[in-house]
Amino acid sequence: MEKVGLGYFIIPWDDGPCHVKPIDRPLSQHKKQLGNLFHHSGGGTYEAPALVIAQEEFAKVRSGHRLLFTITDGQTHSPHESKQLI
Repeated sequence: MEKVGLGYFIIPWDDGPCHVKPIDRPLSQHKKQLGNLFHHSGGGTYEAPALVIAQEEFAKVRSGHRLLFTITDGQTHSPHESKQLI
């Protein structure tokens, strides 16, 4: 995506947000930290703080379409709060 100029960010979270790859930084600066997080996840998702960070990253995009993918095990602690943010 970087090669074609598409901005993207990555926000892995477990019981809260972990290491964030911001929209304006290359993946090469974050792949080691992100790989470590994905390998050692512990479960118990609390999504709301990560959704707030996603809103902040989307605000950095001046124009164009925005798309949010979430990958989850469905075991959120506060589904009502997550639905309110979405």
